[in-house]
Amino acid sequence: FVDFAHTPDGLEKTLSYLKGQKGNGKLITVFGAPGNRDKEKRPIMGEIAGKYSDILIATDDDPSTENRLAILNQLTASLQEAFYKEGKELFIIPERAYAIQLALELANPGDIILIAGKGHEKVQLTNFGKRPRSDQGYLKSLMQN
Repeated sequence: FVDFAHTPDGLEKTLSYLKGQKGNGKLITVFGAPGNRDKEKRPIMGEIAGKYSDILIATDDDPSTENRLAILNQLTASLQEAFYKEGKELFIIPERAYAIQLALELANPGDIILIAGKGHEKVQLTNFGKRPRSDQGYLKSLMQN
C-alpha cells in the first residue's frame, strides 16, 4: 500500500486498519517526516508507527534543508528500546528508495507493506532542491523486476 498518511491521525487510521487486515502476517511500515515543519509531531508519528508495525523502516520524506539524520532520530529515539524488548525490527535507512527496496526484501507471503507519507506526490524536497521521486512508480518498477 502506498498512502499519503503524513499526519499522526492519518497514519494511525491507516495503520490501525492494516493491522486488522494482516492476519498472521507482519505489518511492515516505511515512513518519514518532512523537514522544516511540525517537529513536535515527529515523536508522536514514531510512536504511532511503532505501536502498529512489526517491522518499521524510518526514512526520508521531504527533508528539505533540515538534517535528515536529525529528523530520523526524532522519529525513532523513543522506539529503539521498546522494539528491542518486543522483538520487533527497526531500521533507519535515510535513502527512501533503499528503504522501499528493503521492505520488499523483508516481506513474506501474507505480510502487508505500507509506504506512508508521500502517496501520490512525484517529487521529494531535499537540500539540492526538488528531486523526481514517486513511491508508486518506484515500487512498480521493483515489482516488475
